[in-house]
Amino acid sequence: MNNQELIKQFEMIYRETYKDVLKYIISKCSNIDDVNDIIQETYLEMYKALKKKKSVLNYRTYLIGVAKNKVKDYINMKRKTNNISIFQLNNDEETIIEVEADIDIETDFIDRNNIDKIWEYIKATDKGGAKIFYLHFIKNMTFVEISKELDIKESTIKSTWYRMLKNMKKFYMGGERIGK
Repeated sequence: MNNQELIKQFEMIYRETYKDVLKYIISKCSNIDDVNDIIQETYLEMYKALKKKKSVLNYRTYLIGVAKNKVKDYINMKRKTNNISIFQLNNDEETIIEVEADIDIETDFIDRNNIDKIWEYIKATDKGGAKIFYLHFIKNMTFVEISKELDIKESTIKSTWYRMLKNMKKFYMGGERIGK
C-alpha cells in the first residue's frame, strides 16, 4: 500500500469512527483538557497499525480498545505526577475560545483573562456543564448532537447549559466566589 492509499484508508476510518471514539473518551475521561490528546494518540496508534499492515477486523472496536488504554495511561500518569486537580488551569487552546454573540454575558467581560476565569468557574462548579461547554464551543456541536453523543436528553443538556449561564452571570455580576 502506497502513502496515498494509506492516507485515504486512514481518513475513511477516521470519518466513520470519530464520533464513537470521541463519545467514548469523553464519557470515560474526567479531565476535559485531556480529550484532544487522547483522541490524537488513539488515531496515531491506528495510523501506525495501518502502516505496519496490521490486520484489523473491526476498526471501531480496535480504536475503542486503544482509547480505553490511552485513558488508563492518562489516569496513571496523573497519579504519578500527583496532580490532584481534574482540570488544567492554563491551557492555551482553552483561552482561544470564541464566544458566540447569543451568550448572555456582557461583551465587556469577554477577553482572554475573563475567558480563563469563565473556564475555571465552569470546571470548578459543574463537570457535566464543562463537558457541554467543551463540546459546544471547542467542537462546535449543537445541543442535539451533544445529546446524541453523551446519550443524555436534549432538555437536560439545555437545562444544564442555561443554569450554567445563569450561574456565570450571577458570578460575574454579583461577585460570588467559585464553589459557592
